[in-house]
Amino acid sequence: MLAKDSAFEKAALNLKAKYVVKYDIMNDMQISKEFMSIFSELTISLLLWTYFRELVNNTIYRMGMSPLVLPMKRI
Repeated sequence: MLAKDSAFEKAALNLKAKYVVKYDIMNDMQISKEFMSIFSELTISLLLWTYFRELVNNTIYRMGMSPLVLPMKRI
């Protein structure tokens, strides 16, 4: 995320986050590469976006800055 005011040369805030997602698959379950590609592009990004929004909101609140609430992600 990059929050930048055009009046300033440098960004006011640069916040990076790394999430690790782990799913367990039953031994007898067959999952195609196509399914995993679609799942990772759509489902995982939607699930993680809520956590990133919360991280941004709480970090900025703790810094005493004006609230910044990222929009909901749409399909």
